[in-house]
Amino acid sequence: MTDPSERHYTRWPDTEGYCTPLSAEAGASIELRVATRSGRFAVDVRRWGASEPAWTGEAVALDHPVPAHAWAEGCGWPVALEIPTGADWPSGMYEVTLSVAGVEGARAISQAFFTVRPGRSQPKARALLHLATNTYNAYNQWGGRCCYSGATHVSFERPLERGYLRRPVDDSGFDGQPETTTTGLTFSRGGYHRIGLAVTDGTGAYDVHEPHDWVFEGTGLAEGDRLGEGSFVVGYEVDGVALDWVDGHPVPTHEDGAPESLKVLATAPARLMSITDDVCEPPPLLWNDIDPPGELQEMALVLFGDMSDANVERLARGHAVMATFTRGDGEVFNAGSADWCYGLDTDPVVGRVTANVLRRFGI
Repeated sequence: MTDPSERHYTRWPDTEGYCTPLSAEAGASIELRVATRSGRFAVDVRRWGASEPAWTGEAVALDHPVPAHAWAEGCGWPVALEIPTGADWPSGMYEVTLSVAGVEGARAISQAFFTVRPGRSQPKARALLHLATNTYNAYNQWGGRCCYSGATHVSFERPLERGYLRRPVDDSGFDGQPETTTTGLTFSRGGYHRIGLAVTDGTGAYDVHEPHDWVFEGTGLAEGDRLGEGSFVVGYEVDGVALDWVDGHPVPTHEDGAPESLKVLATAPARLMSITDDVCEPPPLLWNDIDPPGELQEMALVLFGDMSDANVERLARGHAVMATFTRGDGEVFNAGSADWCYGLDTDPVVGRVTANVLRRFGI
């Protein structure tokens, strides 16, 4: 077996590190854990979108080894330095750039990150930006594996594979909580629309169920009308929710952790794709592995414990879902589709829905 440290996504830059914790209140300190083959390194901390650094420093670290199962158990590297966030630092995502002198090209630089939450004395904003750190971590193959290449769980205590925070320059040239608790929806109950053999006859549009909701104000949509028809706002990957249908209306079952206040506004058919000995639903040219089992079968195993026909059938008819929910003083809108942007410059109704959401959240 290839040593994970020899893979291109691990130990590629000269200096790599990660932050603990990933999120802290303004005024708290962030621990930076680093391994370097150069000894001394420089640190530049900037809030995304800012032109000037929020903090700079230097430190010395050793070349710590990569544990055999770092992808699952973390690196366990010691703290190289602490980044003192200021009580007046604005909330947001902060990029930590690690650089070393005497190393050429992109190998001289790597990135880590952390987020700052508003301090108790800072005014509260009306809008909340959710940073998808669980998604970053699920795809991060640093250390040898990720949730898409054989891992069943992964650790946050490891660097990010290069290219996650900055586009790489070639000089050679689970969380205990389901995503439904945060976003309201989940890919496991959605899947794909108009890709491979998944809903090949789909319209690429949403069927409206709640036309009187504030989201549709000024659109003129009625129940049963299609939102985004012709602009294909529903697709490629879509998120959904576990549903029952009562008198023709979708009702969340909440078995997948969806909030009690979740309101389903519109739906479109979707499905996870199946791969068996007899059928391959994904388009082979777009998938790395077309050997069974497929995502549909694997998701049944993860959610229900086995890939029996009965469990597979529970997921075989998913939906893309547009929904809202409230929690405390906050409110969430989720379009449920990766292709929503396709309608922004072509469909005035899609544009009006988008404007309604931005206006609602004070943006």
